[in-house]
Amino acid sequence: MVNQIEFTKGHGTGNDFVLVLDADAELKLSQKQIAKICDRNFGVGADGLIRVVRTKNSPEVSHLLKDAPEAEWFMDYYNADGTTAEMCGNGSRVFARFLIEKNLVSLEDSQTLSISTRAGVKDLQRNMAGFAVDMGRWKLDESEVLVRASHLDVARPGLSISVGNPHVVVALADAEELKELNLHQAPQLQPQPEAGANVEFVVPDEPMIKNGVGYISMRVFERGVGETLSCGTGICAAALATRYWAGAGAPNTWQVTVAGGTLGVQISEALVNEFNADPDGFAGLHIWWSDERFVQGESVERNAFPFHGTVTNTAVVIHEVLASDVANSVEEAVSDYELALENVDIDLNILGLGPDGHVASLFPGLADVDDHRRIFAITDSPKPPAVRVSFTMSLINSAHEVWIVAAGESKADAVTKIIEGDLSIPASYVRGHSHTRLIVDTEAFFSE
Repeated sequence: MVNQIEFTKGHGTGNDFVLVLDADAELKLSQKQIAKICDRNFGVGADGLIRVVRTKNSPEVSHLLKDAPEAEWFMDYYNADGTTAEMCGNGSRVFARFLIEKNLVSLEDSQTLSISTRAGVKDLQRNMAGFAVDMGRWKLDESEVLVRASHLDVARPGLSISVGNPHVVVALADAEELKELNLHQAPQLQPQPEAGANVEFVVPDEPMIKNGVGYISMRVFERGVGETLSCGTGICAAALATRYWAGAGAPNTWQVTVAGGTLGVQISEALVNEFNADPDGFAGLHIWWSDERFVQGESVERNAFPFHGTVTNTAVVIHEVLASDVANSVEEAVSDYELALENVDIDLNILGLGPDGHVASLFPGLADVDDHRRIFAITDSPKPPAVRVSFTMSLINSAHEVWIVAAGESKADAVTKIIEGDLSIPASYVRGHSHTRLIVDTEAFFSE
């Protein structure tokens, strides 16, 4: 006896799926059967299979209805090899379209649809372009993963990010390297994540940032599938990783180009949300400022100002330099901060880079890189405001790890001097106690 299954085929930017309506959860498919259905030579062919089930009929996710009774439908998602997956970004958009086409839900423009997934409840909003998916909270793991792939000359470091499912994002040098990459074979990860991971290879466009929007290109190898034309969660992970690498001032809006098309990603107050979302995960985190403007406490010129009223996680301890409307003098602010930093070991110091090669408030021609104090005041900064409180080079280099972040053509000359060891600029003296990283975009590195 042959069982016939009615199915629908759909795709999101070339990421294609077989969808099966099984509202009452009566259909039982084995991993082997799902793999055969998804096989492109002997089956229907797809990157994954989605079983459309009422949430209440699926014991795996029915508990989600307690907090989200509106999440009527469960996206029961499987990779092409038949293994289960937590979430699929493109799949959720196709899932929403399927529900509408089958008259299972009604959704007008700007209305929100909540669906159940193994990664929790996800909200989708219908708009003129299709559907926007709220991927929810993401998590960053700063432990380094080495990635080896065919046609890459050496192993590359990868950044581990979870957006409901695990990803490792790898930055490549240029578009040619991305093009020549062979993803017929699965990339090798060291250490190998227990549950595996999707791997995204990313290259910034030239220029990377245009009119306040970031632009990158990507290829992806999905666990349990292989290389796909697109991956919604991978696109989000790639944008998050690139924004993380770019540092302060990086945009929250990104356009990510994959083989199947281009998708937009909007990051909502990513860093602050991460702080606030996980009190336990950030317990013991202390934030200090290596450079602060000696102005009034609520001045937008203060480096600490963006944190005012936004960080609600009480586990994160923020140590601010005394403001000019609190301290009687900049000397008092220096003394107070120096006392607060006594016996403090700094794990990570993230520094911006000025076009003239300054870091913190250590400016060329003014900085004493051999100053053995920890904190000092500058009253004649060439960059306004003139009065500032800053770490010395001694304190900067005492950190376990120091990052210098540079973006834009104006930083190219300073970046070149750092690489060449030109000691005419203070930034060339930066040496973390254990690690030093120079993080740059294409314009800062390849400017003519």
